[in-house]
Order: sequence, then C-alpha cells, then structure tokens
Amino acid sequence: MANEKIVHFRRMLAEMGIEMTLEQAGKAYDMSRDMIKRARKMSMKDIWNLEEVEGFSDEEKRQLAMLYMHAKEV
Repeated sequence: MANEKIVHFRRMLAEMGIEMTLEQAGKAYDMSRDMIKRARKMSMKDIWNLEEVEGFSDEEKRQLAMLYMHAKEV
C-alpha cells in the first residue's frame, strides 16, 4: 500500500488542480523532500548566488532563489 504521506501529498496537489498518478506523486514527493534537505544545508549566500547561474532568464533565477529560500524555511 502507498505511503500515507504520498497519498496526502497527492491530495494536496489535486486540491491545487494538479492531477498525478500515485507513482508520479511519489516521485514528486521524493524530489521535494530532497530539495528541502539540500536547501537546509545551503547558506543564504549560496541561495542568493543561484541568481548568478547561467542559462536561465532573470525571472527564472529569481524564482529559483525564492524556491530554495522557502524550502529552507520548511
């Protein structure tokens, strides 16, 4: 049987209008937990340095930094 946390995660996504299979939700859940762990280990300086990454638009760089900042707070 599927992990209750993954089922709950899938329901939360569905409430936001994002439909996923249980397998897709499991992968998304694992990736989000990994990102949170990485963000917690990063310094704020490292997070702000994400805005220096090549290959992204200025808006994408800002969103990336904000995503990691919010993940660090979780």
